[in-house]
Amino acid sequence: MSSHYEKEQKLAEILSNLNAISEKRAKWQPDYDSTRQKLYVLLGSCLPIYEELKGTKNEGAFIKTVKDEFILRGMPIQKNLNIMTLIVRKVFDSNSQSVYTWARALRVAVREKVTPETFVDWVNNNNGIEEVAKIKGATTVTKKRRKALEEAEHFVEDWLDVWRQLL
Repeated sequence: MSSHYEKEQKLAEILSNLNAISEKRAKWQPDYDSTRQKLYVLLGSCLPIYEELKGTKNEGAFIKTVKDEFILRGMPIQKNLNIMTLIVRKVFDSNSQSVYTWARALRVAVREKVTPETFVDWVNNNNGIEEVAKIKGATTVTKKRRKALEEAEHFVEDWLDVWRQLL
């Protein structure tokens, strides 16, 4: 069996696994539960797919295959989409802002070595998926902006104190 054949076979297996998760998502979505636990289970299911792809020979082939699929379907594609975002977009068949938030939270989960089995509890313990993405998934640029805003707030407060003392 050739290396090229093995690579294609592995990629087909990965895409099949993603399609299975997407089918579960299609069943879940109409009954969107307010506790969002099923959403978290679906998202946690993406973690092993990411681990299986990231840094392997199949990563580039996966990115190309999924991007080509989206292009054929008329879905917009950014040049610099990361692999986690592509995985989540494929599962949820969407380009919504939620997909980007969920992918950011999943990248934090990978960084913190969260497993699919512990993902739901981890998200709940961190006040939900949006909080994970917002607080723990903040980029360096976002952190710098937040710090600059905080410094500006302190500057304004200090000036107000000076003006109050003068009045």
